[in-house]
Amino acid sequence: MKIKLAIIIGIFLFSAASILAQGGRAEPARVKFASGKTSQVLRGMLKEDEQQEYIFSAKKGQKVKAKIASSAPKGKFHAFRIEGVIGVDYLPERDTNYTLEFIAPQTSDYMIFVQMLPTQKVRSGKFMLTLNVK
Repeated sequence: MKIKLAIIIGIFLFSAASILAQGGRAEPARVKFASGKTSQVLRGMLKEDEQQEYIFSAKKGQKVKAKIASSAPKGKFHAFRIEGVIGVDYLPERDTNYTLEFIAPQTSDYMIFVQMLPTQKVRSGKFMLTLNVK
């Protein structure tokens, strides 16, 4: 009986340590382009104040274009921002700009954050993010 209890406690402690090591959050999804392709369509669903994160690579001088569309009315749903090298962030206006273009200032990984902006009437919805890197 004591051995079973010790095993159960051990499993519990191991599971708790694993969860704490992860910080309670999922890793960003890595965007991979098919061979010869320069664009990728990313789809998801968010509710309340949820956020989805994606990482992609761009080489210095490449043109990056991100465009978001959602199932909710424009200006009522998703915002997105892109973070790259230290000190270089790209944040479109939340309710007017659903497309963002820039030239990558250096070869680096960049992170895109897609966030739900809930209102009284709109609490969830699907999004489609198109990412082009040329």
